[in-house]
Amino acid sequence: MHNLNFDPASPLGLRIVEFFNRIKTEIEANDGSWDGGDVVEALGVWFEELGIDADGDAIAAASAVPIPLQDCRGHHDCTTVYRAGDRSVPFGTYKTRAAAQDHAEDHAITVLGADSCHWEPSEPELDQEQVLYVHYGRAKCGTSITVTPIRVEERYDPDADM
Repeated sequence: MHNLNFDPASPLGLRIVEFFNRIKTEIEANDGSWDGGDVVEALGVWFEELGIDADGDAIAAASAVPIPLQDCRGHHDCTTVYRAGDRSVPFGTYKTRAAAQDHAEDHAITVLGADSCHWEPSEPELDQEQVLYVHYGRAKCGTSITVTPIRVEERYDPDADM
């Protein structure tokens, strides 16, 4: 029985499950063993599909760490997560702004057919919502696709100013 420590329905979770199932169906022998060379080859292909250059430098772990907010209103720690979405339709919620932006940009390119895109803050303050702008050739168009920082409190505090 699996005891998953990730959301298998999330975009990344789907990729993890797909990779595991690929090993189970394409590599696993009848006796349940896995050929190490075949697993390494499949892992290399999977990294390539994810855009990871296996010959490149290590990816900084700090880029995947959530950023704590400095102005949390409670008397305890809170964390910021980032929600990508179009108006009230969320695409996903991520630990990093970059991951949320990747999801939104992928949507803009694959669904909207944009050639490229870039982000602009909706407010001048640091760590505010950002809006996606898409490019079709030389034309630049604003969208209703945003990445919004969301404060996640550690626990409920009935005395906190919300």
